[in-house]
Amino acid sequence: MLINALNDALRRLQAARVALKPPTLAVYSQLRYYHVMDTPANPSPPSEPKNPPLRPRPQPFKQPDTTAAEQPESQSQPETKRRPANSVFRYLQVTLIVAALLATLFTAWTPSGLMPGGLEQFQIVTPVVNSPITGVPTATERPKPRIGIIAGHWSKDAEGYDPGAVCPDALGATKEVDVNYNVAIRVQQQLNTQGYEVDIFQEWDNRLSIYQAMALIAIHTDSCEFINAEATGFKIAPTSANTISTRLAACLQDRYAQATQLTIHPGITPDMTSYHAFNEIHNETPAAIIELGFLNRDHEILTQRPDVLAAGIINGILCFVRNEPIATATPSPTP
Repeated sequence: MLINALNDALRRLQAARVALKPPTLAVYSQLRYYHVMDTPANPSPPSEPKNPPLRPRPQPFKQPDTTAAEQPESQSQPETKRRPANSVFRYLQVTLIVAALLATLFTAWTPSGLMPGGLEQFQIVTPVVNSPITGVPTATERPKPRIGIIAGHWSKDAEGYDPGAVCPDALGATKEVDVNYNVAIRVQQQLNTQGYEVDIFQEWDNRLSIYQAMALIAIHTDSCEFINAEATGFKIAPTSANTISTRLAACLQDRYAQATQLTIHPGITPDMTSYHAFNEIHNETPAAIIELGFLNRDHEILTQRPDVLAAGIINGILCFVRNEPIATATPSPTP
């Protein structure tokens, strides 16, 4: 009975070889071992039936060919040929050359309108609407520094005309007012070019009342009569209303002496220290009066070189305004 069961199992295994993995040689040998153990040593011949059933002859077991199944996947597939390293660099070199050629051709054939210099025609111009902005303070122009110049004895009114000192015919009948005005107008013009606002005043001018400026200079000229051999040179006197005017007078003395090569004359008169304009202008306005020279002994420079005289006054004013250093001593207002 056991033998029949084993035989039946063998038949089923053979029928299922397609779906199941065939048994190994060890399993088959084990089955044969059990078959031999169940067979008696001296079996008695069984009574054979008249028509004994045909027993299928067992087929010898063949070891399945597992080499193909156990072969690694890398060996079962066809081996891919590796490209040499030189070919990779060759492909890269060809690609770069083709790209360079294409870029060159694109640049050469690009229309001028698409180049950076021709992009102006494609710019979108947004119109600017000038609308008033409220609440924003407007910039105001900074006022120019103001300087006042008095042309001594000059008057536009014929009735109040005072020529000042008048020289004899031997000296060309020179009038002091003409010398003073010629120098004053040159000072105004030169300072205007340097950004200063310059006011020219008559000797008696209503605008001098409470006048305020960075500096006020009164220009006069000394006597045309021969006094003595020492009657030469210039004089300067500051106002006593403020101390800053002493600095202005010192700058005028230093720069005027350098420009004209004239010497300072010590004879300061009360008409200079008590000059009427000093009492009319604002008491904080720096002011000084200058006598350009003597019309007698300094006649040539006073009448022939007004530009030199004007340069000395301009340099003196700028020395004071710019706070430049000076080398000469401060003039004394004593007579």
